[in-house]
Amino acid sequence: MQKIKYDIRKHISWFNVLFIVFFICKSIYSQDVLPDIRPEINNEFVSKKSDSIKQYHYPSHSSKKKIFSPESINTDHLHTNIVSINAMAMANGDLTLFYDKLFYDGKFAITFLGGYNFNVQMSRLNAYISNSKYNAKKDYDIGGGFYFAPNHTKRHYYFMGLLGKYMSYHFTDITGISNNQKQFQEKKAHQLAILFSNGWIFNIASTVHFKVICAVGKQMNSIQLKSTSKVTNNVDYSHFPKLYLGYCIGYRF
Repeated sequence: MQKIKYDIRKHISWFNVLFIVFFICKSIYSQDVLPDIRPEINNEFVSKKSDSIKQYHYPSHSSKKKIFSPESINTDHLHTNIVSINAMAMANGDLTLFYDKLFYDGKFAITFLGGYNFNVQMSRLNAYISNSKYNAKKDYDIGGGFYFAPNHTKRHYYFMGLLGKYMSYHFTDITGISNNQKQFQEKKAHQLAILFSNGWIFNIASTVHFKVICAVGKQMNSIQLKSTSKVTNNVDYSHFPKLYLGYCIGYRF
């Protein structure tokens, strides 16, 4: 009977090929099927406490770690509601409140305003009315609009938009002369203005908001605003531009 000798040297190369093919297939299968959790790990901030300084380390595959301080990350735009008061209007006896609702992380916002006046006369911003009507006094104003803020993620940024404002006021009108005496009658009127608004917003703290507003546009009055002064007689202020200013201090939440 003839012995059959098994020569293992003939099969070593086949074992090597099978091992390499198995390793390649396993690698491809792991990349396609198994989830890659590295992005989730990379998005997590790992805090490291020391005796005096608190630092945030961003995990990385490289040997050098990136360090982020809490001051470098601005999250103020995540607060989507702002309530503020116009401090400039308060100097004129006018209590005006603003409410801003932010959208798209603060890039776009709609704003509403409402105010009541306690002053006995018109302010300088409404000089067109006070120079054309006797004893003119502002009652209240309401309005609304929107604005865009391209660099809304910064601590202070520029904004621009449109603002519509309705103002109600009353005045004393001369209805006639009887027995050499003037006859007066109190009347009411209103003014509607469409303004281009712009300004700067400063985020002093995570919940403290400071805004500077400058708006100019067209005014539409219910009555004619003709000057009563002898120097500027017969000047019609109805077609003059309307100006609105303010600096607001508010709360973000």
